[in-house]
Amino acid sequence: MARLSIAVVQGGPSSEAEVSRASSAGIAAALLEGGHHVVRLELGPYLAESLRTGAYDVVFPAVHGAVGEDGALQGLLEVLDLPYVGSGVLASALAMDKRYARVAFGAAGLPIAKGLVAVRGRDDAGAVARRALGDVSARLVVKPSTGG
Repeated sequence: MARLSIAVVQGGPSSEAEVSRASSAGIAAALLEGGHHVVRLELGPYLAESLRTGAYDVVFPAVHGAVGEDGALQGLLEVLDLPYVGSGVLASALAMDKRYARVAFGAAGLPIAKGLVAVRGRDDAGAVARRALGDVSARLVVKPSTGG
């Protein structure tokens, strides 16, 4: 098996940056054990330059949340013409927004759990929340549309 030079991208502006760094450490350890050359890079303002000058065979994003999972990092990797692990720009962007992901998954015929969208600041947000409690009961999970 050929030895690859792999950049594992971690961190970023998300509240989940530390979880990303922990994931990155595990990924890097496994890749090193497999005989590959691995560099961990921080998702920040100098990432593009680090990737351009590093001559990497592949990039392994290990980033959670905004900029890392929403298609932005994948777009950068596409512009730099670097192969990477995981979903592409469109799939990442759609999956990051739960409201649009539900529409896409439903249109594809995939089973999806019951769900409602309440928009903060809208007059009907309280009514939507009460309806959710009535429809789903105490097993209700509330998540931001574009958060983790």
